[in-house]
Amino acid sequence: MSTSDFLREQELFEGLNREELDQIAGICTERRYGPGEVIFAEYTRGDEMCFIKDGTLLVQISTNSERNAAGESQRTTIARLMPGHYVGEQTMVDDAMRSATVVSEGEAELLLIKRPDIEQLCEQNPHLGYIFMRNIAQELSFKLRNTGLVMRGEIWSNTNETPDAGFGFDQRTALDS
Repeated sequence: MSTSDFLREQELFEGLNREELDQIAGICTERRYGPGEVIFAEYTRGDEMCFIKDGTLLVQISTNSERNAAGESQRTTIARLMPGHYVGEQTMVDDAMRSATVVSEGEAELLLIKRPDIEQLCEQNPHLGYIFMRNIAQELSFKLRNTGLVMRGEIWSNTNETPDAGFGFDQRTALDS
């Protein structure tokens, strides 16, 4: 499958035409990660987001309440992302620290987009820029709304089970309308 065809299947690019998808495909880089390899580290700055073509990624946060024998914070897995999901979209909007660590659960193949590259495309093609940023804003709004539901226990309960597919964000709720 071509990069453009893969991107066409991503909701984040809904509303873009073939030429615009080809432009975005032109700035994508493909990278493979091995089991346990860190893709993004919590509390570091980043300038890229990634789309999962193959493999599974774990989204983890450090918790002050759980420490190992050396006194270091332990990481708790809060989401498992599968092919077709993406992570790091906040870095397309701002230069803040990453809010979680992302680790490859096994072998993974990712498509990476760097912020400076997408910013340049957005400046060159205002329609592409508008659609891309609108779609990111909608996704972040959806995740923020559902984080509130998760915190209130309305999506999945507080158990020791590892959540699947990103905080339940892929499970659109009636409250999303």
